[in-house]
Amino acid sequence: MARNFKKTSGDVSLIYPVDQWDREYYIITPSSGPSASVAKGPSNHYPEFAVVTYEFETTVNISLTGSVQFKGKSYKKGDTLTTNMEPFQSLQIQSEDDLSGTKVNSQHPVAVLSGHSCAPSNEGCSHVFEQLQPVTSWGTSYLVPGMSFQSKSDQVFALASKAATFEYQSGGKKMKTNVEAGQLMKFNVSVSSPLSIHSTERIQVLLFGTGGKYKGKPFGSFFTKIPDVNSFNLRYNLIGQDNFDNNLGIIIAKSSIAPEIQYNGKVLDITNWNMFPESDYSWAEYSYGAGSSSNKMKHPTSPFGLLSIGYSKDMAYGTVAPSIQGQGVPITPVPEIKGPNVQIAPVPETKGSGFGIEGQQEGKPGHFEFKFGVSKGNEGKAVQQQMGAGSGSGTEGQQIGKPGQFEFSWKPATFQYKFDVSKGNEGTAGQPQTGAGSQPGSSSWQSGGFNFQFGGNGQQDMTGGRKVTTQGKYFIVGFLENTFSDDSPRREILVTGITPSTTVTVTMNKSTFNKTIKVGKGETVTFDLPKPSEVKGSGVCPCTTIIKSDADITVMARNFKKTSGDVSLIYPVDQWGTEYYIITPSKGPSAAIAEGPSNHYPEFAVVTYEFETTVNISLTGSVQFKGKNYKKGDTLTTNMEPFQSLQIQSIEDLSETRVNSQHPVAVLSGHSCAPSNEGCSHVFEQLQPVTSWGTSYFVPGMSFQSKSDQVFALASKSACFEYQSGGNKMKTKVGAGQLMKFNVSVSSPLSIHSTERIQVLLFGTGGKYKNKPFGPFMTKVPDVNSFNLQYNLIGQDNVDNNLGIIIAKSSIAPEIQYNGKVLNNTHWNVFPQSEYSWAEYNCGGGSSSNKMKHPTTPFGVLSIGYSKDMAYGTLAPDIQGPKVQISPVPETKGSQSGSSSWQTGGFKFQFGGNGLHHMTGPNVQISPVPETKDKE
Repeated sequence: MARNFKKTSGDVSLIYPVDQWDREYYIITPSSGPSASVAKGPSNHYPEFAVVTYEFETTVNISLTGSVQFKGKSYKKGDTLTTNMEPFQSLQIQSEDDLSGTKVNSQHPVAVLSGHSCAPSNEGCSHVFEQLQPVTSWGTSYLVPGMSFQSKSDQVFALASKAATFEYQSGGKKMKTNVEAGQLMKFNVSVSSPLSIHSTERIQVLLFGTGGKYKGKPFGSFFTKIPDVNSFNLRYNLIGQDNFDNNLGIIIAKSSIAPEIQYNGKVLDITNWNMFPESDYSWAEYSYGAGSSSNKMKHPTSPFGLLSIGYSKDMAYGTVAPSIQGQGVPITPVPEIKGPNVQIAPVPETKGSGFGIEGQQEGKPGHFEFKFGVSKGNEGKAVQQQMGAGSGSGTEGQQIGKPGQFEFSWKPATFQYKFDVSKGNEGTAGQPQTGAGSQPGSSSWQSGGFNFQFGGNGQQDMTGGRKVTTQGKYFIVGFLENTFSDDSPRREILVTGITPSTTVTVTMNKSTFNKTIKVGKGETVTFDLPKPSEVKGSGVCPCTTIIKSDADITVMARNFKKTSGDVSLIYPVDQWGTEYYIITPSKGPSAAIAEGPSNHYPEFAVVTYEFETTVNISLTGSVQFKGKNYKKGDTLTTNMEPFQSLQIQSIEDLSETRVNSQHPVAVLSGHSCAPSNEGCSHVFEQLQPVTSWGTSYFVPGMSFQSKSDQVFALASKSACFEYQSGGNKMKTKVGAGQLMKFNVSVSSPLSIHSTERIQVLLFGTGGKYKNKPFGPFMTKVPDVNSFNLQYNLIGQDNVDNNLGIIIAKSSIAPEIQYNGKVLNNTHWNVFPQSEYSWAEYNCGGGSSSNKMKHPTTPFGVLSIGYSKDMAYGTLAPDIQGPKVQISPVPETKGSQSGSSSWQTGGFKFQFGGNGLHHMTGPNVQISPVPETKDKE
């Protein structure tokens, strides 16, 4: 809750989490309304509202119903004010006119608060405010009580976003009226004249307490939303405000359950319940005393509504009480599963409508992003019978100039959810998607491992692609220490645009550094960073680099000092995880590699996002951190602030060290100056979390390496490796967290297949080519299932040889294209006893931005380069994922066919099955049809 007070002027508002924000709002600001006794406000007191942004730059369009001055420009009623907002900004609009009915639309979800700087009331004026809910969260049935301490009338404001019919009862009068989209209706309300409103379309209802006198003492005004009946819940917190003599819970409940409502575990001692005329609902006030307190109000089985309102001399407040337990769903115990389990009957019928995907843009990355939230679920004992209402909106995919959308609902509905596809199919052209009429019960989806289909009389054909993991809009980098002796370090961020005219902003935490630039499609722009951008020694530093954009980009980080340095692909924050295993370069099996100097160390870094995070590090080497000594086998536990970088260095190999975190983090690993066949050089690579590892890898040898490079492979669980090194095929068992090391060369390439997911990295050990020394590098190796259709190949400046190392099925190798043309004069090497080959393609010297692709079949690309005394290596950024085909769905009746599952943010949900639906704890599982396969 938020509270804003100045002496006797102020109010309180319930605050909603960012996942409840959205893009469309209507403003309501208090005015003198129908209560003639409410005074006009002073000339310097204004109706006002605010728009608050989250982590993206956002365009906001405001259709004004009053005159406004903003940024030196005058706007009149009927004008549209359009402005761009930065992340984490608040925009405030004030006017001498009533701003009610103003419409706010935004590019990305925002929060909107509305009120008055000092609202005129029956007793002077007072600041009031309330966070509004977006149109998608409004309801259709509202009950508004009168306050016993109000001798006059309070005001009710009701507004619909679409043309609607209101049926309302004010006291003994029952009426019906038609309202237009965005039209505001005003009503008086009192104890003797409570208000009930029912609308054919969703509406927003707010109550303005107009102030007054009670027992000769004046009290101020307040402003609160009214909860719609379908949003009522089982349990609430009631927060008593300090400096208030009277803190009240205003209860709205069915008359039949009113006597069973409990306060702090005891049934309420209330005899004075007031009825809403011609309804089965009543309301009551419960006074829980003066001053600060925290209390609970609940009913065991039936939902009710609760307002938190208080008053004292010259002041008042009002808002919706925070709900802490939802309505739940109809449930019965599941005998064969332990714990709070439920069964949900199969959905007999679903209804759907929508319009099709008319075309997909050639050459764009095809992938889907979605959000899944269960807003009402089982939160009680296993025997409770709790009814719930449900609705949902289906896919929204942005195509060429037109979104594809599906909306559907089911009855009896058991939960509310939102399915939002913010990036639609952008692969090669597909068939139009149609769907109309009855769609009985079939659902599944596929996007990357997810399958979604609507069954019924319509059909859906589309060609899509799985999510591309290396592109995004939000990246954070923490640089490892490069201990090579040089006074001219180059720490740089390389950003490549995916779409035309992308705005990219690079900042440094706790720094004034801030650069914004437009990046074109396929263009690579370099951002030079100031010196404090890397951590020194073992410790924690706020020196993280933050990259944000308004469209998808790919990012690489570069850290060079003269001839010591490396490049790493950087992953967006939505690809971070909570479990990692460290791999740091060591002498390994290549005996020719020199020992490193005593001031050069294996190292890794942990980087946090926007949450405080506890990090547990199970060490495999001795470490000094914050004045404490840790030995091999110890666990280092530390708390990290948002946007920090923690670096660990050791004189011992840190490979096999395990990093676990409370919230997702990024982890980078490497060596401050790794020993090699030719001196030493700084190497680093951003690792992927355990959940992103694969099971099949092909590791090529480099034509410019006359000796051997090293391969590191590690499994998080006990596993069996089958591997082929040159002509030798072998099998071995490895323990959880055990590191395996291999040599690799052109004559002895390596293939590894594991029974469990593994992490594989290649350490280029440096050497000489044509008598010119080159340095080491370190890169991840992509697993076969992460191969994609199209990549960016970024040539690095000051490097003579920028290579694309291609790993592909031998059958499709001749069809791979570079900048739109098939590769010519390319020598392909075969991985023994496999269907895969590899080749090197030289992109030339110096900086460049290129594309490599195959039209239909995924392949892998490493970006590796070398020059005199230096080298680099990393994965090439992928910009188009493999396609998926969704076939027409035959009509099904009375059951759900198909199966699917997904996990996001801790919820695992499965659709499909013609049996019972089982829910266990935070997981919801709906049994799949036996003869269909489940991709996760």
